[in-house]
Amino acid sequence: MGCYSKEELDMFRHGEMSVLSRICCKAHLKECEACQHRLAELCEDDLLVKELQQRVSVYEKINFDNKKILTSEL
Repeated sequence: MGCYSKEELDMFRHGEMSVLSRICCKAHLKECEACQHRLAELCEDDLLVKELQQRVSVYEKINFDNKKILTSEL
């Protein structure tokens, strides 16, 4: 079998493959540096998304707190 797509590797990461597909993918990953790299990129993307979500959450909290202060001053 050839390399797995990012979509397939994402399914692998999230346990969305059948048992047989997961076994085949895991065996392939042991041998294929390209797929190992692609899988690592997906994990890095998750970290980036998580960091962005945290920053948005902080921004929303600050924005909400500022609105409370402004409305209480009126």
